[in-house]
Amino acid sequence: MKYANDIYEIIRNKFLELNQAITNFNIGSRIRSLFESVSLAIEEVWFRIDTMYQGLFAATAHETDLDLRALELGITRRAAKKSVGYVRFYGTQSTVIPEDTICSTDVDIEPIVEFLTTEAKTIPAAGYIDVPVQAKEAGESGNVEAEKVIYLPQSIGGITQ
Repeated sequence: MKYANDIYEIIRNKFLELNQAITNFNIGSRIRSLFESVSLAIEEVWFRIDTMYQGLFAATAHETDLDLRALELGITRRAAKKSVGYVRFYGTQSTVIPEDTICSTDVDIEPIVEFLTTEAKTIPAAGYIDVPVQAKEAGESGNVEAEKVIYLPQSIGGITQ
């Protein structure tokens, strides 16, 4: 990728090779302003060509270009999946944790990631139960470390932690 300053220098040097009569390339001079304008336009074209070129190869393509490269080979991107796991609820025996209960990572630390319980469970005599959960959003954002889902936005009587 060539940038406007580099392009300007190339144009100026080539011009000086061909014409030594003009030597005023100070900021604000007509010839410098002309060369700088042309350099900016060339930089924009260079950027667009480079972006298209990168899209030609699976190793350097991104997003839509990558999908199109793969499609040529009969490959389609798998849809993002929702992360799944378990959240441990502590509380008194016989307390029911309903299906679709919202729980999340710490609300004081961004980004907040929310999960929903995928089935109702009842706390046994042991005082805790691991309940299956699924991230509300599909994709990598639902990947959190173990024991980071600690917040319950709605209270459930009998839940202590």
